[in-house]
Amino acid sequence: DGIEEIEFGDWTGISDRELDKMFPEIRYEHYHGISDIRYPNGENGENCAIRYDAAINNIIRQASNLNQNRIVIVTHGMAVRAWLCRIFNMPYSNRGILARTLENSSITELSYIDGEWGFERFNDAAHLEGHDELLRKHFK
Repeated sequence: DGIEEIEFGDWTGISDRELDKMFPEIRYEHYHGISDIRYPNGENGENCAIRYDAAINNIIRQASNLNQNRIVIVTHGMAVRAWLCRIFNMPYSNRGILARTLENSSITELSYIDGEWGFERFNDAAHLEGHDELLRKHFK
């Protein structure tokens, strides 16, 4: 619990193209990192990141109690972007511009040493080579 995708509220299930037509000003702010928009009847980046951070910290505690030092989490793009803004002290508004082409099923690897987060790799989609049809550019 807690690592679910950001709550898009009323925007759930509506294509990017349709949202661009329906909410051009809000979409512009989001796309250009101007503000941490709250989706109508949904979350903003800060709300999502706080929820997500609590879940990650709980997972880390559980792993530590089991003497495990490697954790794999399968998650969602906008939620992980919001959380990355939180842990790397970036404005939450940057979640809309952080890896605009974050690929579905890409790998982001982080290290957590002595309470500090570090990037090992980000948006690695090498495992999708030869499967162009799975890339984000086909899902607008």
